[in-house]
Amino acid sequence: MTIVFRVPADGAERVGFAYSPTMEAVLSLHVRVEPKHHPVQHGWARS
Repeated sequence: MTIVFRVPADGAERVGFAYSPTMEAVLSLHVRVEPKHHPVQHGWARS
């Protein structure tokens, strides 16, 4: 199944994408489990 969104040329600036809260939680858990892969987040992971 394919989902197609047709957006008029003048409406493209109104389109935005964001992670769902569940996806953000999963990504945060990954940083907590594997902190060596994410050195930029060491301060966050330790706190």
